[in-house]
Amino acid sequence: MPKARRDTIKMFGRRENNVLRYAMETHQFSDLKFVSHGHEFPVHKLVVCLQSPVINAAMHEGFEEAETNVIKMDSFDVETIKRFEQFLYTGWYEGFPAPIDDDKEVGENDKEVVENDKEAGETDHRLTISGTIAPPSTPEGSEPETTVRPSVFFDDDVFQHILVNSIGDYYGVDELVSLSRARIEAILEDPQRYLVHSLPAMAEKVMEATGDRELLAVISKAMAKDIAELLASGKLDDQPHLVPPFALEVLSKSVTKYEERLAFHERRQEAFLCEIEQLRKERALYLGDPHMP
Repeated sequence: MPKARRDTIKMFGRRENNVLRYAMETHQFSDLKFVSHGHEFPVHKLVVCLQSPVINAAMHEGFEEAETNVIKMDSFDVETIKRFEQFLYTGWYEGFPAPIDDDKEVGENDKEVVENDKEAGETDHRLTISGTIAPPSTPEGSEPETTVRPSVFFDDDVFQHILVNSIGDYYGVDELVSLSRARIEAILEDPQRYLVHSLPAMAEKVMEATGDRELLAVISKAMAKDIAELLASGKLDDQPHLVPPFALEVLSKSVTKYEERLAFHERRQEAFLCEIEQLRKERALYLGDPHMP
């Protein structure tokens, strides 16, 4: 990881405060709740409102939240809200449990951990392309209460960092937006993680979930780097909302033209080098240089 990226991530961190951590873990004197899908997260207005201008505004007279002291967060899954809460109290959020693919046995090599991520293990959660969490599998012969079957599974935590970016953007917590973006960029720059074919889906998720244009620029930069491979793989063909057919055709022809010009210049360079080598030999022969063949 480049030093600049590492420093950016470290910059956020670890504003460890034993009092704040104790308050987060015990919920003592909490006076506000985050609520999502039946889960409650007791928090403290002082901690939350100083960092989120959106929630701070909702706490003023005239808003329902000011009367109930409840912030409804049903648009976000529980794991994302946990990371949001953790960041508000500590300036950092831990990693996510590794999702499980039904068709793939989970082994030790599948539990990849990003630098500074401490939690990585088996779980029965499944992350879908829509960013929702599919319910745990049910016993054979029984029907789940809610049928949620994702069409595509991802075993990479970039998508979950996008959801953290999304909640930070929604509630105006700029530092969380910057941190999640930096962690996504660090993953994309990691040479040990090959994510090229996932980039179109990442871009579509970013456009759907968050208003962070800088994050979209990060994904776009990664796509541009390997655009020829993406075109050859056909992954962009499956994303008509991301790249319309006409734009895809123009892009494909542009890449083809670029590759033809690159190949032409490489042939010219090779011929030029051969010509130089031949001239050196002739010069050596003319001067009687014994060191030349």
